Amino acid sequence: MTQRFLTSVLLAFLTVFLLNTFVFKRSQKQQNLTNLAVGQSYRLPSTEDLTRPANRSITFADKDAGDHAVTLQNNLFSVKVAAAGGSITHLSYSQHKDAKGENLKALHKLDAHALEQQMFLLAGEGDMPLVYDLEQGEDQQTVLAHARTSDWNITKTLRLHDDSYKIDVTCSFEPRGSQVEELRPRLIMPLPYQPGITRDRVVGTVGNLKGNGFDQVAGSSMDEQAWMAPKMFGGSNTYFTNMMIGDAQHFAQRAYYKQYDDHHVSAIIEGPALTKSETFTLSFYVGPKKLEYLTKADLRLESLLVSGWFWFVTRFLRQMLQLLYKYCHNYGLAIILLAILMRLLLLPLTWRGGAHMEKQQKLAPQMSYIRKKFRSDPQKAHDEMMALYRRHNVSPFGMVYGIFLMVPQIIFMYLFNRISYSAIEFHNAPFYGWITDLSAKDPYYLLPLLFALVMIAQPMGGSQKEKSMASYLLPLVGAG
Repeated sequence: MTQRFLTSVLLAFLTVFLLNTFVFKRSQKQQNLTNLAVGQSYRLPSTEDLTRPANRSITFADKDAGDHAVTLQNNLFSVKVAAAGGSITHLSYSQHKDAKGENLKALHKLDAHALEQQMFLLAGEGDMPLVYDLEQGEDQQTVLAHARTSDWNITKTLRLHDDSYKIDVTCSFEPRGSQVEELRPRLIMPLPYQPGITRDRVVGTVGNLKGNGFDQVAGSSMDEQAWMAPKMFGGSNTYFTNMMIGDAQHFAQRAYYKQYDDHHVSAIIEGPALTKSETFTLSFYVGPKKLEYLTKADLRLESLLVSGWFWFVTRFLRQMLQLLYKYCHNYGLAIILLAILMRLLLLPLTWRGGAHMEKQQKLAPQMSYIRKKFRSDPQKAHDEMMALYRRHNVSPFGMVYGIFLMVPQIIFMYLFNRISYSAIEFHNAPFYGWITDLSAKDPYYLLPLLFALVMIAQPMGGSQKEKSMASYLLPLVGAG
C-alpha cells in the first residue's frame, strides 16, 4: 500500500508540474533588430544607440485646465472626460460592485503623477496643450475635445459603444500653416489596478506574433522592451483588461510601458512623425475579463481567458458555469454542480480504472507467491507472472492504467483553479451565511471541503480498503 500510495502521489504531482511547465506557460522569444518583425518585442536602445530611445516624458504647455468635465455612459459603465488633457479621469462599472456596494472604479492614480495617468491623454516630443474645449454629443456617448498649439489644431473624439466595453478614440491633427514643426503624438493608457484586491497583479499584455494569443510582460521587462507596430497592446490585472484592439490607420509605430511602481503602469502608444493633416481612429477594450464581452468586442480577446492546449476544456467549463448560474442564481451552488457534473462525465473512466485495480488486488496473493518461489530466477518469475495475467485476462499495466485515469481529474482541478482566480463573477459574489465573497478565502474552509467531498465521492471499484490513498489525497490537493 505504501509503494502504491507514493507512486500515485509522485505521478500526480509530476503531471501537474509537466502541465504547468509545458502546456500553460508561454515563453517569449526575441530576435535581433535586423530580423525584427511587426509586433515583435525588442530591447529598448539607450541614448547612445542609433535607434531612437523611448520617450516616457509627459509635459504640457499649460499648468491648469480648470475643473470642467463631461460624463459619458452606456448601460455597462460610465466615464468622466475632463478638459484637462481631454482625457478620462474616472471610469466606473455599473455591473460590478465593490465591498461597499458602490460601482467598481478602474482608475486609481498616484497623486504625484495623477495628470499623466489619465486615460487617452495625448503627449508629444515637447510640451502639448493641456486645456481642451469639450463638446458633448447628444447621445451622451460621444465627446469632442479641441486644442491647439502654435502649429497644430488637435481634435480628439471619444465614443462609447452600446452594450459593450469598447471605446473608439479618433485623433485628428491639422497643420495651421504650410510650414509646421514636426509632431510625433503619443497616446497614454493606464493599465487596470484594483487596490482592494490584495492579490492583484498588473501585467503588460501584448498580442503575440502568431495572432492567436498574448504574451505577458512584468517587472524589469516593462522598462527594457518596446514593440514594433503592435496589433494589440495594453495590460491586465486579475479581473480587468485595457487593450488596444483596433488601429485601422496604423497609428501605432511602436509601443512601450512607463512603470511608476508595481501597481501603477501606463501603456504608451507612439504615433508617426506628422507634417501634414492626418486622422487616426483607434479602438480599445476597457472592461472586465468576461468571455461574452471580450468576444463581442474582439474575438482575439478570448485568448485572455481561453488558451493553451486545453483551451476547449477551459471554454467548456466557463460556459457551463454560466449556464448553471442562470438556473441556480448562486455561483457557489454553480461550482458544486459543475464539480458533480465533471464527476459524472468521468464515471466511465473511473469505473474502468477501478475494475483494473480490483483485478490487480485479487491477484496480489498469487503474485506474491510467485515472487517468493522464483526469487532466485527473475526470468522464470517474469514468465509465470505473464502466464498468470493471461489466464485471468488482466493487463500487466493495469495499475499504471488506473493511475493515469486520474489525469483528467487533475487537469479539471488545475483548469478550474485558473478559472476561479480570474473570474470576476466570483468577486463579491455571496454564497451562504458568512461567505459573502467567493473570490476571498473562506475563513472556515467550507467551500474547499465541499469540493473535496464531491470529488472523493466517486465509485472506484473494489472495496473501500482497496481504494488508492491518492484517490482521496488528490481532491484535497485540488480543493486547497
